[in-house]
Amino acid sequence: MRLDSAGSLIDLAARQADIAFENNPTPKHLVLWNSDRDIPDWAKQYFPEAKRSIQSADPTTMLACIQNHMGVARLPGYVGDNVADLRRLKFPLVPSTLALWVLSYVDLRATARVRACREFLIDIIEQQRDLVEGKKSLYFQRK
Repeated sequence: MRLDSAGSLIDLAARQADIAFENNPTPKHLVLWNSDRDIPDWAKQYFPEAKRSIQSADPTTMLACIQNHMGVARLPGYVGDNVADLRRLKFPLVPSTLALWVLSYVDLRATARVRACREFLIDIIEQQRDLVEGKKSLYFQRK
């Protein structure tokens, strides 16, 4: 017999334990993007009882809400993975289709100041490629 006390969700159907104690309460609140008109599928699947509490278009606002225990959210990796006390939950999620773009007006693209700024931004993003691509993720681990 396997008895487990977990800090993450345990799938009893997958025989991860015969009996489980849950010592982390399931979040009751969701911090969602403004574009989320409905509760997203990931929230319905993993937090079916959770209700929408906050909506924002700003990832730093969402991060502040999470850090202040106002709910659970799906953040861009480069936002959440850079916070020492935040951990990803290991859920199989459909990857985001959003991309990071560096844009400028066509008529300003060739000016020295815009070109220098754009090249600087691209260089910084390239230096942070592992963070942007989610390769520096810290996952929540059971103790």
